[in-house]
Amino acid sequence: MAAGHAHRVADPDDRRRVLVEPEPASLARVGALDDPLDARLAAELAGADDALLEGMAAFLAAAEQRTEDVIREL
Repeated sequence: MAAGHAHRVADPDDRRRVLVEPEPASLARVGALDDPLDARLAAELAGADDALLEGMAAFLAAAEQRTEDVIREL
């Protein structure tokens, strides 16, 4: 890991472990990579009616549950 992008801190629950925490500026830089996609998706959804959005939300909730089911089966 490059210097200045993260720092190590003691794990408060286990003195044998060390946690690596990203620097806030690094998180912001990585998060900004999604901005163009977020804007395009928001534009796509701007004209969607409630029925479509509800259907999409139901599908995503079901997909999340099926994914969790498969993970538990592994």
